[in-house]
Amino acid sequence: MGKIDFMQNADNVYSTIKYIVSQKYKKCLTFNDKPFITGIDTYYKRTPLRDKQYARLYGKNPIVRGGRVYCSVTKRFYKD
Repeated sequence: MGKIDFMQNADNVYSTIKYIVSQKYKKCLTFNDKPFITGIDTYYKRTPLRDKQYARLYGKNPIVRGGRVYCSVTKRFYKD
C-alpha cells in the first residue's frame, strides 16, 4: 500500500458520511500560561479508493467511524 493522503501527519482519523477526516492537533499556551488545544481538520472527500484504504486500516476496529477530538480552536480544509 502506497502513501495514504489522509494519514499524512494525522493524530486522529475518522469518517463521516461524505468525508474521511484527518485531524492534527497540538497543545498551546495563552499569554498567561493557560493551556488549550488547537487543531487542523482536513476533510477528504470519500472515494472508492479512500474507503478501501480506510477499511484496510480500521476495518477490524469496533469503532470504525471513530470520532473527533475536541479542540478549542480549529481550522478546516477540504480536499477532493
